[in-house]
Amino acid sequence: MTEGLRGQTERRGRTSAFIGITLAVIAAILVSISVDTYWLHDRIFDTDNFVESLAPLPKDPAISTAIAVHAAEALEQGTAIEQRVADALPDQLGFLAPKLVELTQEFVFETTKELVESDAFTKVWTTGLRATHTAFIGVLEGDIATTESGYVGIDLDGAAGLVLDRLEERGVDLFADIETSLGEVVLIQADLLAAPRTVVGVFHTAVWVFPLAALILIGIAVFVDRDRLRPVQWFGFGSAITILLSLAVLRGAINAAGTTIESDIDRAAADAIWNALLDGYVLISAVVGFAALAIGIGALWWRRTSTTTSHKPPATSHQPPATSHQPPATEA
Repeated sequence: MTEGLRGQTERRGRTSAFIGITLAVIAAILVSISVDTYWLHDRIFDTDNFVESLAPLPKDPAISTAIAVHAAEALEQGTAIEQRVADALPDQLGFLAPKLVELTQEFVFETTKELVESDAFTKVWTTGLRATHTAFIGVLEGDIATTESGYVGIDLDGAAGLVLDRLEERGVDLFADIETSLGEVVLIQADLLAAPRTVVGVFHTAVWVFPLAALILIGIAVFVDRDRLRPVQWFGFGSAITILLSLAVLRGAINAAGTTIESDIDRAAADAIWNALLDGYVLISAVVGFAALAIGIGALWWRRTSTTTSHKPPATSHQPPATSHQPPATEA
């Protein structure tokens, strides 16, 4: 009878431990998802925060170089630059045309790069970012038709006028009578970003649901498991691991998406944009991940301390029994 009760008690203990650990692991996964949803809600879906994250990028060499290359290519395609240079030269100096074309292209590149890195470019860049965010959210919600090129990028149309004005100010009037566009700084291929509207809606609106569900599950896990600290330990280590895995998967997905961008210069610019967007994600992942790791380590240490204390043998006294040295009483 006693052996049967003991076996039944052990089975119940194993079952409660399994349930507690399972709930703790699910709670850890929900913590990782909570980090993702918070980042999406705060930095991706919010227009002002999206613009704020990317506003300083024109001073990044990868961005200014990409825009300058776009400008040089656009002006070269929009005008017969070789013919214009040849027409501006006397016949006897026509042989200088190829070299002057090369120098003109370099001048356009350097002038545009300097312009982009100056404060004069801020308004154009900010306007482009807001338009980009509208297209970005549209594609996220499955509306790929919002992009004509098949890519989501930062529109540079407003920059063409600034570049032409700056060139004219510096004495280059070869492009004064043309209309051109600088295109866009590519961010990602649109069909790689598209997702079902319902999925996006869940991540957009359930930013507080996942952390609340994680707290409820870990509370149930602690209540069910007889070893109260065991699910806490699994929750702490599990949260740290899943957050790290989530960060690695997201970084890998962005790198893979970057391979669809053909130009090395545009790919470097896209990396700079994603790095700026991911800065906040890395920060919150680090804070939550280290906090979870501390919880796991603390629970493990406490469990081991409790186990050591419970198995410590009781103290024994080695003092000899007290003896009386008083002489026996004698009769008078």
